[in-house]
Amino acid sequence: MTDPRQQLIDLEIERQAQAVALATATAQIERLLKERDQADKALQRSRTDIANTKKELERQERLNASAEQAEHVRMQRSALEYKFEAMSEGHVWWDGILPHQKQGIFFGAVAKRWILGDVPGLGKTWQSIGWLDLVESKKAIVIVPSDICDQWVGEAMTLAPHRHVVGIYKKTPKRRHELLDEMLQRSEGMIVVNYEIWRRDQDVLAKLMKWQADSIIVDEAHALKNTNSANFKSIKALTFVDNTCPCCGSQINGLYEPRVHALATRIPRPCWNCGWKAGEMTGTSYANQLDEYLSTKSIKNALFTTGTPILNSPEDIYALLHLCDPILFKSANQFLTTYCRENYLSGKWEFRPGAVANLKPLIEGRFLARTYDDAGVVIPDQHVHVVPVDMDRETYPLQHRTITQLSKAASILLDNGQRMTVMHLIALVTRKRQANVWPGGIEMKDEDGNVVFSVGDEVQESAKMDAVIENIAKFHKEGHRQVVFSQFKTGLAEMERRLTKLGYRVVRLDGDTPEALRGEIKTNFYRAKEETPKWDILLANYKTGGVGLNLTSITKTHILDEEWNPGKRDQAYARSARMGQLEETEVYVYRI
Repeated sequence: MTDPRQQLIDLEIERQAQAVALATATAQIERLLKERDQADKALQRSRTDIANTKKELERQERLNASAEQAEHVRMQRSALEYKFEAMSEGHVWWDGILPHQKQGIFFGAVAKRWILGDVPGLGKTWQSIGWLDLVESKKAIVIVPSDICDQWVGEAMTLAPHRHVVGIYKKTPKRRHELLDEMLQRSEGMIVVNYEIWRRDQDVLAKLMKWQADSIIVDEAHALKNTNSANFKSIKALTFVDNTCPCCGSQINGLYEPRVHALATRIPRPCWNCGWKAGEMTGTSYANQLDEYLSTKSIKNALFTTGTPILNSPEDIYALLHLCDPILFKSANQFLTTYCRENYLSGKWEFRPGAVANLKPLIEGRFLARTYDDAGVVIPDQHVHVVPVDMDRETYPLQHRTITQLSKAASILLDNGQRMTVMHLIALVTRKRQANVWPGGIEMKDEDGNVVFSVGDEVQESAKMDAVIENIAKFHKEGHRQVVFSQFKTGLAEMERRLTKLGYRVVRLDGDTPEALRGEIKTNFYRAKEETPKWDILLANYKTGGVGLNLTSITKTHILDEEWNPGKRDQAYARSARMGQLEETEVYVYRI
C-alpha cells in the first residue's frame, strides 16, 4: 500500500516541475513576442524608409518637372519677349519707353482682353497705343471722355504716325458721317469717339458695328459704372456684335433674321458668301469657350484703362470683367452672390471677407494694376492739407444768411410733414455747397430758362474765395503755378473775374472753354512740352479737368469744394502728381 505522504511528495514534485515548465514556456512566449515586436518595428521602419524614399523620389521628380516647366515657361516668355521686342523696334512709341510700360504692353499682348488699372500718371495711353501694334490691330476703335478726345488723337498721331487716326468728336453730323463712310472703305485705321456720341447719333454705333474693327480701347473705363448704364450697354453692343462669318470672314449682319414677334422661333441668317448658319460646324477647333464665342465677333482684342476700377461698388469692376470674358463672368447676379454681400445700412454691395483672394486667381491674367512703387517710378511727394475757413458772421453776413436760409428751408419742409425725396436732398446739399463756395452763383429760372431771381444781385461775399486768393498770392510770389478745382462753373467764373482784376494771368477750363483754347491749356501746363508759361493759374472744373490732363508744371492745387466721389477726387489730385513732375506738390482743401 502506497504511503500517502510519499504521494503528496510526488504530487508536489510534479507540480513544481509543471510550474518550472510553465515558467519556461512563458519566458519563451515573452521572448518570442518581444522578438515579434522588434521584427514589427524593424518592418515598420523599413516601410517608413521606403515611403520616405518614395516621397523623396516623387519630390525630386516634381522638382525636376517644376524646374523643367519653369524653364519651359521662361523660354516661352523669353521667346515672346524677343518676338514682342522685334515687333516693337522701329515704332515711335518704343523710343523712350519705361520698363513698367514695356511690361504692361507685353502683358496685354498675351492677355488680348484685359484691364489696365495703373494709378493715374503711369502712362496708360502710351501703353494702349503700343499694345495695338503687338496684337497686330488693323482697325481700332477708341472710346474716351469728350474732354480728352483731342488729346488722345494728338498722342496717337505722335506715338503712332503709321496709323490713320480720325477723331469724330465735335464734328457736325454731316462731317461726322462723311468721315465714318470714308473709314468704312478702309482696311485699316483708328477711330476716336467720345462716350456721349451714342445718345445723339445711334447711326454712329451702327456704322462702327459694320466696320468690323478688331480691337477696342475704352479709356477712363470707370465711366461705364455698371451694367445698367447707357455707356455700358452701348459699348457691350459694339464689343459683342455678330458681324463676322467664322468660316469665310465675310461681313454679316447678325446671326438670325429679325423676329416677327417675341415668341417666334429664331431663324438663322446664312452668310451671303459661304452660306454658313449659326449652329453649323465651322471646321475650326477652338482652344476654349471664349474663342468659340468670339468667332462671330470681329473684336478680338479689348483694353479697358482706368486709374479707379471701382468707383462706387464691386459692380463697377464686374462690368469690365464681363466685357473681357463673358464666359467666366456671365452674369452680374452670379458675380454679386458669389463674391459680394449687400450692406443693409448703405444699400451698397461690398466684397465678402476673403472674396478678393478667391477672385484674384481668376483675373490675374486679365487685370494689371500698379502703383508708383510697383512700377519703380519715383514721383515727388504730394502733401494734402485741410485749410479751415472761418466764415465769421460779422465779416460775411450775407453769405452766412444765405446758408442759414437754405438750412431753414429744409427744416420747414420736414416740419410741414412733407417728404424730402432723394432728389430734394441732393438739390439742397448742392445748393448749400454752392453757397459755401460762391452764393452769388445761385439762380432761379422759369420754365423758359429765364433767370427770375439771382442771389448774386445782393450777395457778393465768399469766405472760401478770399482764403484761396490769399494763398494764391503767397504762392505766386514764390513762383509756383497753381490750379483751382470746383464743380461749380459760376464759382470758377467769379474766381476768374477776381483774379484777373488783381492782375494775375488766369485761364478757365470748363464746359464753356473753346476747343482751341483747351488744346493750348493742356500743352502749356504740361512740363514736358517746355512751353513758355502763358498763364500762372488754371481754374478747372472736375469733369473737364479732373481726368486725362498732365499738369506737371503745377505744384499747388486748391480745392474750392471737394468732389463727391473719392475716386474722382484722387483723379483730380493726380493731375499734378504724375510722371514728369519734378517737384513736391501740395493740395489745399478748403472747408468751412
